[in-house]
Amino acid sequence: MIYKKHIRLIELANDVADEFNTLLWSRPVKYSDLVRDLRGVTTSIGLYLWRNIKTKEPLYVGRSIQHHRGGLRKRMRQYVKMFENGDVDGSKVGLCSERHESEILFMDLGEEHDALLLTIILEAAIIHELCPKYNIQLKR
Repeated sequence: MIYKKHIRLIELANDVADEFNTLLWSRPVKYSDLVRDLRGVTTSIGLYLWRNIKTKEPLYVGRSIQHHRGGLRKRMRQYVKMFENGDVDGSKVGLCSERHESEILFMDLGEEHDALLLTIILEAAIIHELCPKYNIQLKR
């Protein structure tokens, strides 16, 4: 059942997706810097955007929806561990191969219950808009 509150969130997500290149994204972090120090990454719920440093081509959009378990910081730690150990599953092989020429942007959506739904809606909207190279599902 969709409530008025959810409709407002969907409208907000559509507005935000239209303006995704504004102040919502953090300053880019190079993958090599991320490997050295994860402390600058928020522990909140949110989205992350991997992109090529030179061309700014979007490579992958993802989300972290578990604030109580470390949020975006834990998700990035999982990527670093997976990539550096060579333990990469099929869907992440391409992203792994481009990681050294990539940067990551973060969108901190807070810790509230509504942030969870907003994160899921925004992820889908941004993937649909950007068509990142390695997001296989949710493209146009």
